[in-house]
Amino acid sequence: MMPGSAAAAFAQSGRLPEVAEKIITKRFGLDQPVEIQFQKYIIGIFKWPPDLGFSYNFYPSPVFEVVAQHLVKTLYLVVFAMLLTVLIGVSAGIVAAWKRESTLDTTLLGVSLGLWSVPYFWLAMILLWVFGVVLKWFPVISDIDPSIFAGNPIQILRTILTHGILPVTALTVASFASYMLIMRASMIEVTGQDYLLTLKAKGVTQAGILRHMVKNSLLPVVTQVGLQLGTLVSGAILTEIVFSYPGMGLMIYQAVLNHDYPLLEGAFFVIAITVIIANFAADIVYALIDPRVSYK
Repeated sequence: MMPGSAAAAFAQSGRLPEVAEKIITKRFGLDQPVEIQFQKYIIGIFKWPPDLGFSYNFYPSPVFEVVAQHLVKTLYLVVFAMLLTVLIGVSAGIVAAWKRESTLDTTLLGVSLGLWSVPYFWLAMILLWVFGVVLKWFPVISDIDPSIFAGNPIQILRTILTHGILPVTALTVASFASYMLIMRASMIEVTGQDYLLTLKAKGVTQAGILRHMVKNSLLPVVTQVGLQLGTLVSGAILTEIVFSYPGMGLMIYQAVLNHDYPLLEGAFFVIAITVIIANFAADIVYALIDPRVSYK
């Protein structure tokens, strides 16, 4: 229903002859009824590799191939950002809950709420301007030339870090606050439970008590990781656009501009699968960290 077509995507500028438009329309099966096109799409997703059609913008590359290339780059960005986010957020939440109502707790809460309120794309632009334009410590464009992988391992690692550190920092700084607040609230919730009194009565050290509190407070954090890991695959769109990082976000943005509907459909399909897998993994982790959770 949106304006644009396969023929328009191929033309890019100007108008194709009517004969060429008909050939392109027939090539992609767009002259068939919608229900037939949908039926072919459903059949295609159950093949391996999935047959998601061809990208208009990257023709003749199949959609699955294009999505896979961009997904790998986004996963590199998201996984590193997620690891740092969880590590910093959970650690800050533990400290804030353990030192509840202290100056440190108040400071951590203020900083977290302040950073949580900052739009991450605005933060990305500030980082890019300060460290990329003014100080020139990092490249302004975060795209990595594939030819660097032919070099020595140290050079490869240095290149990957210098190109990825600003996008990862933007995502980490803008996201860790939610984990800090969740962990703090969860830790405070378990503070008054009876098992802690039992541990104190048995003479368990403060470190031992803290270890039990942390383990029993992790379930909400695992839930958040499962939800955010799936959505971050597409949620890094604005960050990738700011840094010209060639991941899923920038690919989706370009697909919208170019009316590349098969590529959009393929991207949404992969995002949906990622969310399902991430939530399934979170359910499995539940049983590993909490013996009260059982799926028998």
